[in-house]
Formats: sequence, structure tokens, C-alpha cells
Amino acid sequence: MANSKFTVKKNKSGTGTIKVIFNYGKHKKIEYYTPYKLIDFKNWDKGSSKVKLVPSEPEALGINGKLRLLEAEADKIISKHVNEDLELTNDLVKSRMESVIKNRDVSVNEIKTKENNQDFLKYFEWFLNFYSTNPRPKTNKPYNKGTLKTLRNTKELVERFQKHKKRLCFDDVTLSFHHKLIDYMSGHDYSVNYKGTVIKNVKAIMNDAYERDFHRNLDFKKSAFSKPTEEVENVYLNEDEIEKINQVDLEKLLEDNDGEYFKKEEVKPYLDYLERCRDFFSIGCYTGLRVSDLLKLTKDNIKEFSVGGRKMKAINVKTSKTSKLVEIPIKTALQNILDKYDGDMPKKVSDAKINLYIKKIGKAAKLDELVKVKSIKNGITTETSIPKYEKITNHTARRSFCTNAFNGGMQPVDIMTISGHKTEKAFFTYIKSTSRDRFDKIKNHPFFQ
Repeated sequence: MANSKFTVKKNKSGTGTIKVIFNYGKHKKIEYYTPYKLIDFKNWDKGSSKVKLVPSEPEALGINGKLRLLEAEADKIISKHVNEDLELTNDLVKSRMESVIKNRDVSVNEIKTKENNQDFLKYFEWFLNFYSTNPRPKTNKPYNKGTLKTLRNTKELVERFQKHKKRLCFDDVTLSFHHKLIDYMSGHDYSVNYKGTVIKNVKAIMNDAYERDFHRNLDFKKSAFSKPTEEVENVYLNEDEIEKINQVDLEKLLEDNDGEYFKKEEVKPYLDYLERCRDFFSIGCYTGLRVSDLLKLTKDNIKEFSVGGRKMKAINVKTSKTSKLVEIPIKTALQNILDKYDGDMPKKVSDAKINLYIKKIGKAAKLDELVKVKSIKNGITTETSIPKYEKITNHTARRSFCTNAFNGGMQPVDIMTISGHKTEKAFFTYIKSTSRDRFDKIKNHPFFQ
């Protein structure tokens, strides 16, 4: 005869998990594990199918109340199975039980989706696909291509980490998992900050799944499940150095046949292309825009308007990362570049080529001051010194803008409006203002006169 009953599974820790067993024929049964646990499995009363009302089980009364509701729902399911020939399935039983627990209707489709996503990596793939087109709750917009690429890199790294092991479920993402993943990345010489990015992304997936009720594992919220960070020795160019970049004779640089700037087998760019690469880098130094936004600029982004009777000119752009509209005044040095292209932006170039050629131009500009860099090999950190021009990248332009604007006396809140930094703490970590830069900035303040 079909019936249902409650029982308790003893866990290794000595706790107990309450489950409902549906018996509906010879050798036919369905088990549903409730979210209700006993602090000590011995506190289960088999006779009454209740949690004993003892001090060591402070939630006993509330759990027993829920069990009675589940019992009533189980009786309905069994009655329909017997009298209306209702087919009992795992998904049906789970959907009706969870409807009682969550106090809302939980459909069979929702249960099936959850079953498919118990695997952390399967859920990660769903997350990538879903948020590539659907708005995220926090920002109300989908992830951009750059963020999706970073997230996918994290997924692939975790897949490599899990290779030859059992599937990774939500409940497996524990403090032990965190420790082993950090060790794995250290053994493969990933930088400290890259490890931090991976842990941050893992936490984001776990949090999204938690908010959708796919799991109740809260280890990822613990303080020990933290992302490692270190201050990266990135460089910036002061205004004199940017001017040196702009003064390099590019024709002479391209005439090099001694391998000082271009390897003998390396194909040299056309002069026009090399000049556009330099101009885009300089525009980044004068606007603070990310290279992804920089290379999308057109003449339509150059706006003229009047303020108090004065004619003004600005770069007007909605940034891809924040979706906020920013207006950046056009300084004389920037206008000089635009004039070269009849008031338009240079024809597009590759961001990878800017990274490649700006180092060569920096070398020709003699930006060879030694800067310290850290590297990690087999978990051991070493420090070396290299010429500054070797560290110049697209992102150096943006960092240079923020630092030079700050050193020039612009208020952090105004710079952050353009840069998109959300807090002053993040902003001051980002800029590379030295103690001497700050001295020069404050020495003329009335307080020191």
C-alpha cells in the first residue's frame, strides 16, 4: 500500500538530516531530503516522527510545524496517486515538497532546472550564457565582452583544476576547495592578483546560485574565502614623458636596421599606422578612457556647446563598462591631434598593436628609468628591475590621465566621474602619485606659506 513516512539520516558529524520516504509499490520508493537538520540525530523521536523538544534542539518546535505541513502535502500526493492514478516522479515529489517549504508554488520545470545545475561548472556555463544577453540585477545590463572573457577564463581554469576528479557540486566549494585552488594556481605561477580575480569570480557564481536557491552552502561568504591581492607595480607617464612620446621621430625609428627597435624578422608597420597607434595612446592620456571605448570614438563623439556664452568642446561618450555618459573637456594637446585628422578621430588600429608599438616608441623617447617588477615562479616571488618603456601598455594611458589630473589639482571626485572609480579608496590605489608628486602638489598651499 502506498504511504509516506519521515526518517532521519545520520551524518558523519553526528547531526541528522530529516527526509520523507514515499513508498508506492513493491521496490518503488522516492526519497526527499528536507533542509531541516538535527543538531544530534539521537534527538529524533521515531514513534511520533518528530524532533524531541529538548534544549539541545532549539529549532525543534518550528521544524515539527513544518513537518506536519509536509505530512499533509504528502498525504495529498499519495491520495491522488491511489485514487486518481497520479504518476509519482522525483520531480513531482520535490516540487510539491519545496512548494510547502518555500511557501510558494515551485514548478516541476524549476526542479528540473535545479537538478541540471547542481554541478557548479554546469551552472557557471548557464550563468555565462544567461548574462551575456540578460541584465544583471546590480547594474541592470548584461556583462560586456571583456568581463565575459574573464569569467570564461575562470571557468576553464577551474575545469583544469577539477580534471580527473569527481564533478564539482555547490557543496564542494568549501574553504578546503579555496585552499586547494589557491595552491593549484600558485603551482602554475599565476600572479597574486589573477588568483584574486579567479576567487572573486567563483564567489560571484556561488552567490548568484545561492540567491536563486540552488544551494545553501555559505562557505564562500566566510572571511577566509578571500581573494588574495597585492599592489602591482604599474607605471604612469607624467606630462613631460607624454610629450617625449609625441616628439619621437617615427620615420627615424622605422629606419632602424640594427635591431634596436624591430627584430630583423619583424614586419615593420607603415608610418601612418605607427603614428595612429601613438595618437590613440596620447588620446588615452588626455581623456582617461579605456582602450575599448577609445577605439570606438568617432567624430560624432566630439561635441561643441556654449556655457555662459563661452564656446566649449568635449568628448561625449557613454562608457561600455558603466554605461554612464561622460563629457571630457578637450585640452589643447588633444585638439592638436584631432586637427591632424581634420577634426576627426584617427582611423582605427588594433589595441594589441598599440601595446606592441608604444613600447618601441617609449624606448626611442628614452623612457628607460629602471622600475621594479615582481614575478612568481613555483610559488616564489622574485623582484627585478626593467626599463620603464617595457611596462608601458594601453592601460598606462588611462592611469597617466588619472594621476596627472590629480597631481594637477583636480578633485578626486571629478576625476572619478570620468574614470568610473566608485570609491576614493579604489581611486587612490589606482593612481601612481609619488611622495614627491604630492609634495609638489601641496607645497604652494596657503597652509605652508
